[in-house]
Amino acid sequence: MNKKIFGIIFFTIFIVVPFNYSFAQNWECKDYSDKILTQDQLDEVLSVCNAEIDNDKKDLKRKQSETKGVSSEILKLDRKIKLSQAFVNKKTIQLKKLSRSIGENKADLKNLENDIDKLKKSLKSLIYKKYQYRGYTTVETLFSKKSISEFFQTVELMKFLEKKIFDKVKSVKEKKKDLELLLGELEERNALEKQLVLEKKEEAQNIQKNKNYKTELLDILKKEVGVKKVVLNKKTKARSSILARKFTVASGDKVTFGEAYNIINPYKGILGMDPAFVLAILFQESGHKGKIGGNIGQCTYNQKNKYGNKRGGYTVMRSSQKANFVKIMTGLKIPAAKQKVSCPIPRDGGYGGAMGPAQFMPNTWMMVRSRAAKIIGKSPSKMSPFTNHDAFIASATLLKNNYYSRSCGNYANKYKHISSTRTLRERCAASMYYAGGNWYKYRMSYGQSVVNRANRFRRDIQTLTN
Repeated sequence: MNKKIFGIIFFTIFIVVPFNYSFAQNWECKDYSDKILTQDQLDEVLSVCNAEIDNDKKDLKRKQSETKGVSSEILKLDRKIKLSQAFVNKKTIQLKKLSRSIGENKADLKNLENDIDKLKKSLKSLIYKKYQYRGYTTVETLFSKKSISEFFQTVELMKFLEKKIFDKVKSVKEKKKDLELLLGELEERNALEKQLVLEKKEEAQNIQKNKNYKTELLDILKKEVGVKKVVLNKKTKARSSILARKFTVASGDKVTFGEAYNIINPYKGILGMDPAFVLAILFQESGHKGKIGGNIGQCTYNQKNKYGNKRGGYTVMRSSQKANFVKIMTGLKIPAAKQKVSCPIPRDGGYGGAMGPAQFMPNTWMMVRSRAAKIIGKSPSKMSPFTNHDAFIASATLLKNNYYSRSCGNYANKYKHISSTRTLRERCAASMYYAGGNWYKYRMSYGQSVVNRANRFRRDIQTLTN
């Protein structure tokens, strides 16, 4: 084929044939709000997000486990350092005592040596005198001023003293020897204790080095965990954005059972609520001719209401709800005076004002919208009770709060011998959704009606998903 003709054909195909964004596309888990994607493309991105989020969760769990392990090791090292320090402190006190004891014994040894010197001098002097006496001649002895008796007494005394001094020297020398042995033992012990202290200090230094390394590792792991959380949060928001685009139906549109199920089901794991139960509430609140949102009301909030009372005001919406209603409408940039809400029902208290397919009262919506927004990945102020996607997720969030409340838990425990725990909790949660703190009065009317519808829906969902 001629190269020129081939080029023209290729250029024509490239220009005329619409570019398919999924062609050879490596999808990332991110918000593609700036792109127009088909449902199939949204499914592909959603699949990538689910896989990456699962992997990131596993990786985060592993990192958190490592962080916990390193933290535990640091605590153990801290304990070892404290034990080593306690040992060093104890031995330092003992060394001080040993040093004092050695000093005292050295002083005693010095005193003994002085005593021995003195005794030796005394003994030497005595022996000298004794030999002087022994050198006397008989004539010298006779002409001495001392009598012979005194002379011999002196000689005997000198012998006696000599023996005593000699014995004393011997005794002091023995004491000195014992003291020298004791002093040697003390010095040997002192040297050993010093060596032990030195080894313990080195051990503590090595432990400290290990701790410093572990602390640095812990800081790195914590940063990695933080980064992983940020990435996971970003991907979760991206997935929520894709889900919102995939399943959001235009504000105010009526939706079939299957369409409503497709909105709720992807959030089943996050919400922890059975879609059938949520759908049962939605149909109970605004179902009409087989579609949710078919009966959302035709009144305006400030419209006159003959069923009102002085305390609540004589308008469709109770006075205590108005401030939040205006705040919600302002955030959504919708004129509050034109927005349709439910009309008063005398048997339900004489006031209306419930909003959208899930029939939220403004105060209740303000209470629950932040939690629902977090699940969806949306700003709370941009959450709309009139958009099916937002309202359905908020409805499920409120039902979960009711389902696991203390009141519903106590009710389920009290009557578990009569009905199943799920039936009792759903009955309680549904009537609480309808009447708040006055739920018990409506448990067998509104509450049981929702439970019956939920059981039917479970069978329908099984058929729908098979």
